[in-house]
Amino acid sequence: MPFRDRREAGRRLAERLSGLRATSPLILGLPRGGVPVAYEVAKALGAPLDILVVRKLGVPFQPELGMGAVGEGGVRVDDQLAGEEPLEIRIGGKPLTVMMRTPGHERELALGFLFGEGIIRSVADVAGLHILPNGEHPDLENVIEVDLGSEAPGIDRRWQRNFLAASSCGLCGVSSIEAIHQSAAPLPEDHLAVDPEVIYGLDARLRSEQAVFARTGGLHAAGLFTVDGELMGVALLEEAAGLQLRHPS
Repeated sequence: MPFRDRREAGRRLAERLSGLRATSPLILGLPRGGVPVAYEVAKALGAPLDILVVRKLGVPFQPELGMGAVGEGGVRVDDQLAGEEPLEIRIGGKPLTVMMRTPGHERELALGFLFGEGIIRSVADVAGLHILPNGEHPDLENVIEVDLGSEAPGIDRRWQRNFLAASSCGLCGVSSIEAIHQSAAPLPEDHLAVDPEVIYGLDARLRSEQAVFARTGGLHAAGLFTVDGELMGVALLEEAAGLQLRHPS
């Protein structure tokens, strides 16, 4: 929701909090940007205003992005962030694409991407897959080399998506509607029925496998379930910029 400035944001917030007027609230503002907002809320609610002094802990090399704070008396509050790194996929020594992802499961991510793009039909189409060493940062696995087998479909420019960075569901950027049907035929009709109670329980089951999301709130996920509600796999999605498939532990 856009605001002209922080004072307008404070007035709009005060409207939402008007029901708290009878509780005699104390309004706390965080320097710097939170003080104008808190002032408008306090004025509208007729409440006292105080300042909570903290020092922001910035992310290394990007200090404007806060990862925690130090409050009065040296009390420290940390926030956990989901990391993000580029991953370059090469086919036969030639760069194919660069995508952003949370480090981990690079091989699975590369294979899933190639399968989704129709470059391979199964893992049997892959003759070799290995991580290339990074001389500047040897601990980072940011370049992955894939050698295709002789029977692999490979890169077909007629159907290839126009991508500089892989993103979204895999449809955006595709060259034609015909290309979608070429790689993903419609599913046949069936009489599948799922118990509503199974559906109601899927969210909690999926959340139980989202340990990183519980700590950071920064990774989304999609779950693959059986008709009985058994979780078969979890696809970790970083703001639709990458996908990593793993099996629940």
